Amino acid sequence: MAAADRENWLTPNPDLQTFQAIVSSMAEVIDVPEATITGLSVPTFGLVGSDDPERETIEQFKRLLPNFSFEVLPETDHPRSSKHPKLPQLIKEFLSNAEEQLTLTSSPC
Repeated sequence: MAAADRENWLTPNPDLQTFQAIVSSMAEVIDVPEATITGLSVPTFGLVGSDDPERETIEQFKRLLPNFSFEVLPETDHPRSSKHPKLPQLIKEFLSNAEEQLTLTSSPC
């Protein structure tokens, strides 16, 4: 990914087809067995608002996923979390840390 693309990838430009695909596959995501989830070893990031009804669900991933990190956005509910001013920086930090972690684990000994 080019540097200019990395800087602009969070620019709001809703892709309704992608959003519809995500929504239509939610049942498949929600019904994933716990054993499958605990087997994931890739770095994973969760973001949740302090007032989000999904907060408890997201916090359970900390118990299930070995490389899971999450951030709780204060005084934020589910819809407002995607527009939170800290969101772009949190995602950039996660991706940077994940890239570093994956590089370290895939380096030859």
